[in-house]
Amino acid sequence: LLVTCGRSILYIDTGRKEITRSLVGHEGIVQQAKFFNDNDYIVSSSTDGTVRVWKSAEGIQECVYSTGVDEDFEFLHLIESGNNWKVMAASSDSVASWKLRIGTYDKQFNLPSSPMALISANKERSIAIVGTDRSMIEVDISTGKKKNLVKWPEGYMYQLCSSANRDKVAVSNYDHVWVYSVGSEPKELANFTESEEPKCLAFDPQNADLILVGTEAGNINVYSISRNERVKTFTSSDQVTTLLKS
Repeated sequence: LLVTCGRSILYIDTGRKEITRSLVGHEGIVQQAKFFNDNDYIVSSSTDGTVRVWKSAEGIQECVYSTGVDEDFEFLHLIESGNNWKVMAASSDSVASWKLRIGTYDKQFNLPSSPMALISANKERSIAIVGTDRSMIEVDISTGKKKNLVKWPEGYMYQLCSSANRDKVAVSNYDHVWVYSVGSEPKELANFTESEEPKCLAFDPQNADLILVGTEAGNINVYSISRNERVKTFTSSDQVTTLLKS
């Protein structure tokens, strides 16, 4: 399991419940980290305004580039495209826009509301976005065409993730996690009250019934969707900001 914690990226052996490696170099909070090129490399983004590439096997930083993201941009997201990557900077200003960057400025699309969270969708060809209007939309990153997916009756959603085959999505606010099926008529599959503020979500790649919740308190809580309950907890030394499969 690869976890971002504060300014570090950690490898965790979930069987032994041990941290086996720590990647250090970012000067700000690491917001995203992702494997690419058959897991040979890791690309990460941070509030320090840089994207860094690491060799997975050695845990060595290979290169750094500045995203050029100014202070108006609150979070970044990474999309893998073959052996390359696309870095998206999401804005929550009055025009509610987001930019897709490939090293330098590439494209800009207007949104119906300010983005709160975003994920890759449809095999990296589109992006799903949760907005301040309490809806989730899908945006084709080539054409900018938008499609409505889910609308919530109340509350802002801050975290968002999808399952490997995109048939389920999980969202959270400051004290609750919901799991939905997606399709022509999405429906709620489970919901969990979380006493520790959720900072990131991930579906277990080995077990479709499990979802992992990284918290501000530094725990990784594992929930069963079918049983609608917590089944396990892992503990780290700092708040957990990203969860993804290795």
